[in-house]
Amino acid sequence: MKRYLTILLFLSTLLFNSMVQAQTGVQPQGGVTTGGGSSGGIAGDSTAAWRVEYFDNLDFQPPSVVRTFESALHFNWGYNSPAPGIAPDLFSSRWQASVFFTTGVYQFTATVDDEVRVYIDNRELIIDTFGEGIPGQTVTAQVTMLEGLHNIQVDYRELGGLAYLNLDWAYVGPAENSSPIAATWIAQYYNNETLSGNPSAIFSETAPSHNWGNGSPFSTIGRDDFSVRWTTTVNLEGTYLIEAEADDGVRVYVNNQLQIDEWHGAQAETYYSVVTLPAGLHNLTVEYYEFTGNAYIDFRISKVLPETTFWAVEYYNNRDLAGSPVASSIVRDPNNNWGNESPSASIPANNFSVRWTSRQDLASGTYRLTLSGDDGLRAYVNGVRVIDEWHASSGQVYQVDFPLPQGQHSIVIEFFEAGGLAYINYDLTRIGDYQQLPITVPSETTTLTIATPRLNVRSTPSTSGEVVGRVFEGEQYTVVGRNTDSTWWQIQFGTQTGWVYNNFVNVVDPRIVPITSESGAPNVVPTIYTLRTNAALTLRSRPSTRGAFLGQMPANAIAQIVARDSRSAWWYVKYGDIVGWVSGSFVSLPANLDLTQIPVQN
Repeated sequence: MKRYLTILLFLSTLLFNSMVQAQTGVQPQGGVTTGGGSSGGIAGDSTAAWRVEYFDNLDFQPPSVVRTFESALHFNWGYNSPAPGIAPDLFSSRWQASVFFTTGVYQFTATVDDEVRVYIDNRELIIDTFGEGIPGQTVTAQVTMLEGLHNIQVDYRELGGLAYLNLDWAYVGPAENSSPIAATWIAQYYNNETLSGNPSAIFSETAPSHNWGNGSPFSTIGRDDFSVRWTTTVNLEGTYLIEAEADDGVRVYVNNQLQIDEWHGAQAETYYSVVTLPAGLHNLTVEYYEFTGNAYIDFRISKVLPETTFWAVEYYNNRDLAGSPVASSIVRDPNNNWGNESPSASIPANNFSVRWTSRQDLASGTYRLTLSGDDGLRAYVNGVRVIDEWHASSGQVYQVDFPLPQGQHSIVIEFFEAGGLAYINYDLTRIGDYQQLPITVPSETTTLTIATPRLNVRSTPSTSGEVVGRVFEGEQYTVVGRNTDSTWWQIQFGTQTGWVYNNFVNVVDPRIVPITSESGAPNVVPTIYTLRTNAALTLRSRPSTRGAFLGQMPANAIAQIVARDSRSAWWYVKYGDIVGWVSGSFVSLPANLDLTQIPVQN
């Protein structure tokens, strides 16, 4: 009887595979994927550059036996093994890919023997048959996807007997609401950029997501120089990913705690935050302002797995990570194989660059970071550049070992593609116990604590110095020197030293720090004119929102004007001992200002 059932199941599987071939044009094969590969993907296209790991156990326990890349999830291994070194039964495998979708509702369909899980953008599972898989079971799920790159992860387990997996998705229709968390929002519209005074209009809306283009929201609101505040109360519990894309400024609060603070001019830039909330009602506030040009905001909040490691990824249309990213997203890791294709339709197949950034909670130990790819690669750990191979290459492997104490650590991976194939492989593995590397410092030292979310470490005590790394709020470093006027501090930074700006650090005992540089604040000659800020305003190292953050001026602060850019859109000012650029959109200039008396500097 058992033999009869096995034969019947095998014949059913053959019939299923013939149906798959007839419907999709793909012939499932043991251990071999078929069909075209498109790393970016299109709406309804389930082919992609999938990075796969095969484990000779049921629980994805490392190390994986096989790592490779595949183009589609259509497999029929029958009673055989999927790869050398893997038993035909009691194995697991994990596929991951970054796929480009247009906005809409998609239906995901998985037919599997034995068990499968499917994750989208690290949210809760959309398909899960673990523990209750039925051989030959077909499971579907409908998901709203927003335009852009999305991370898809598929986990598979084979218990025994036949082994096969088929996963596809197809566009169903337009999305009704871009925010996965349903809520009713109270929207207040203001005829100014500062949310001040009484609102000109109040509405009930389904989400803080609009694309007004060059137009205005309503006839009572101007198309430029307006602002909006959305508020709601929702029942939440768990870990949530907050995403806000805006042109221009945006702020997001959760329970009156600021989560995203990007109150400046921008061109549809995307910002992220992760927050963990206890069960209950929580207040959400989204604030937006439009300066000029296009007006756009897209807000999303989605539940995610608490143990997920998030990487914010930015894509650039050049090889130098220069200017503003043309696309951004959240992914689970930097691993990608684009082949001869591009990451998405907005990015060229050659001469592009990518930056991945993450904060990871790691156990104490010695770690090995491994990178390989085609072409250039760089890696930073806690702001220290540990791998610097920024050149054309064809798959060289680079490794570095370093100790890390238990706690939060920042990891940044950078990549550029010159031409031909494009791929990157990343791995971080704990290889032993923690062993502190010896560092030579002066006999009498003190420490400082970083007092801003992120701060550049530079090669010289100047905003024009090369950025050699980044440090983060709450981190402590040994101080080994300072410049003449104590506006910059030299810190021990891994195995090297670097300079951080005084306004964003707290030094324990500055009196014992020796002078190691004769440089001081920028030597500038202010004009006779001053300006006043209309709102809290950021001082930057260059006339651009991409300039390094130097400090902040409160509303109604007075600063001396030093220079201006050629369009008078940015002003170079001296505020206390900080000299930097501020946006002209948020300042009041004196009535007697003579532009011919203000030097032009870019």
